[in-house]
Amino acid sequence: MKIIFNRLTGFRVKPGMTGGVGYEGGFTLVELLIVIAVMVVIFAAIIPSFNNFTKSQYLEQATQQLINDLRSAQSKAQQGVSVGGATAYCWFLLTGNTASSAYTVGTSNAAVCTASNTVSTLSLPNSISFKDAGGKSIYFNQLTGSLNNAASTITIQIGNDTVNKCVNIDPSGNIYATSC
Repeated sequence: MKIIFNRLTGFRVKPGMTGGVGYEGGFTLVELLIVIAVMVVIFAAIIPSFNNFTKSQYLEQATQQLINDLRSAQSKAQQGVSVGGATAYCWFLLTGNTASSAYTVGTSNAAVCTASNTVSTLSLPNSISFKDAGGKSIYFNQLTGSLNNAASTITIQIGNDTVNKCVNIDPSGNIYATSC
């Protein structure tokens, strides 16, 4: 069997064909390397965006968890739910110190709301922590669900990252999240 090459292109042609119309071949090594290089550049551009997206989703999830727990404590205060048979004058949520992810939900049996009965100790998910130094104390009054103290803001963050989320509670008891 005689192998014929086209003089202009250098490609092999099928016997009986002329002009290189019957090109038999695959991809050259250079073509494969170019495709791989383009894919590497595309993935290098996508990975940082995906990491930022993942962080923002973890932060959003933690924000919603904290808001839900605040609303639960507020709802229990409005309903007059008591723990252990003692009158609950208010429900509270106490956050941890800076870099802590733990917080406490409970009731106060005193007419002046102070943290006295811990109902549960919870944690923020996925390496999310509180940014507020000294922690925060949020007290919801019995029946009204309004704050016993002035408006408050709880700031949470991922590790030592600069991306933060704020959970705000105004004196009337409205709870909402903002970027900070």
